[in-house]
Amino acid sequence: MHLDRILVENVLGLRSADLALRTPITLVAGPNGAGKSSLGDAVSMALLGKPRRVAKKKDLAQLVSEGAKRGRAAIWADGEQMGEMKLPSGDHGEHLPAGAQYLPYVLDSTLFATGSADDRRRLLFQLTNCKATPDLIEKRLLELGAQPDKVATIKPLLLSGFPAASEDAKARATDAKGAWRGVTGEVWGEVKADGWEPELPATSVDQQDLANSQNQLQQVEQDLADAQEALGGHRANAQNNAQRQAKVAELVPEADLLARRTVKLEEDRKRQLEWSQKLIEAEQAASAATAMKCPCCSELLVMEDGKLMKLPTVPGADAAEAAKRVAEYEGYLQSAMRAIDNSLRDVASSEAAVKQIKELKAELAAEVSAEAIETAEQAINELRQQRDALRAKVEALQEVARAIADRQAVIDKAARHHADVVAWSLIGDALAPAGIPAKLLGEALAPVNDSLAILARLAKWRPVVIGNDMALTYGDRAYGLLSESERWRVDTLVALAIAQLSELRMVLLDRFDVLDLKSRSQLLGLLLELAKIKAIDSVVLCGTLKEPPAKLPAAIASYWIESGAIVQPSTSQAA
Repeated sequence: MHLDRILVENVLGLRSADLALRTPITLVAGPNGAGKSSLGDAVSMALLGKPRRVAKKKDLAQLVSEGAKRGRAAIWADGEQMGEMKLPSGDHGEHLPAGAQYLPYVLDSTLFATGSADDRRRLLFQLTNCKATPDLIEKRLLELGAQPDKVATIKPLLLSGFPAASEDAKARATDAKGAWRGVTGEVWGEVKADGWEPELPATSVDQQDLANSQNQLQQVEQDLADAQEALGGHRANAQNNAQRQAKVAELVPEADLLARRTVKLEEDRKRQLEWSQKLIEAEQAASAATAMKCPCCSELLVMEDGKLMKLPTVPGADAAEAAKRVAEYEGYLQSAMRAIDNSLRDVASSEAAVKQIKELKAELAAEVSAEAIETAEQAINELRQQRDALRAKVEALQEVARAIADRQAVIDKAARHHADVVAWSLIGDALAPAGIPAKLLGEALAPVNDSLAILARLAKWRPVVIGNDMALTYGDRAYGLLSESERWRVDTLVALAIAQLSELRMVLLDRFDVLDLKSRSQLLGLLLELAKIKAIDSVVLCGTLKEPPAKLPAAIASYWIESGAIVQPSTSQAA
């Protein structure tokens, strides 16, 4: 996969980059924070369509360079566009070559080392085209002596991988051990279970004694059930009585207010009548202000319903003063009416409380004394003891009877369960990582480790080896014990091996500046040799440098990133 062009616009810290890749190796350098890692993220997103540095699509806008509204990353390879991703929409288009499933491992060299052992194992099986089909596994299991029927049962699970099938077989072995224990009453052991037989019963069973004990047990269990039901009823009554009495106590203060509230209601009604009368008188007196004198008899007349009527005489009333008091009396009357409404509500609440108290007292059940409950509890405890003793006796007699009658059947059943344990354990162990997968993995690891050995020799670095347990070592040291620069060497060699075996023949390597000058020279020597023998098509190498590099071989193009933009190679470098 020969990269032709990388175009990035406004992605993270990289605002502008348009790289025409005409050499096998492209070196992209610059100061810290210039946008080098952003270039790697952009390439990955363009090819894989998955966001980097954020987990959710709604956060894609955070990947657009500050101040910009849209971003874009596009990759061309082998004469056509391979992938493009737009931000913040997340729209993605791709036209990827064969082996694209391995792209994540060549775009992020740390991915293999940080993955789980199972993920690494699956990758290597696919990468080396190592066959692990259910039919092949079935054949190998049968060669190990596994039972055909059990192999047929486990075979469909092989489609999900070795771990699932192995765990299922081991779980079935555990179930068989449990079944063996259920038959024998003992914990399964490989030696003990082989040829196990129960001891012969020391005594015989009196059938009449067994029948009498069963009848007694049945009667005691019935008596116990009746006693527990009665005690439950007593406790329920006591609890209900307590709840009713508590409710009564809660209602008493409300009920006790009934007499006082009734008196207040009557007083409020009297005040309403008084203010009604005063309002009528004031309104009548106020009518004098608009009265007309009769021309015949000099009587005062008022217009009511279209008719002239004689003005009622209100003793001592002054018309002007009465007119002023009408509004005041209306307010007093409305206040009195509101007081009546409130008093009616309060009286109704107290009457309801009185009624509810009567109902609750009528519902009170006969009180059960604490002594009666204690006596019932003691009787129940005694019945339980009798029941337990009789139950133990009946079970012991029944066990002896069963042991005598079923001894050979128990022996045969235990032998079958033991055979199942052995058969399922054989399959579970064979499918475990140290079994058939280890043999297959050895076949898969050989070409990978061979490739790693060649790469290490070309780089003049210590050998990198992937063990059967999927652990990585650099020389004789485990990956987890390595320094940062040593881990970078391991990750780089693994990524290059994957690039070769997958036939992608391209890698993106970031942070090469963790290497010292000698190791950087060794790295470039390795990459140049791989490019020379056509073992690699494109390498994008990113890292921090103080200044643009000079005097690079013709197979290496150099680009300088500064303030989020690519600076094209100088004339001397381009030459």
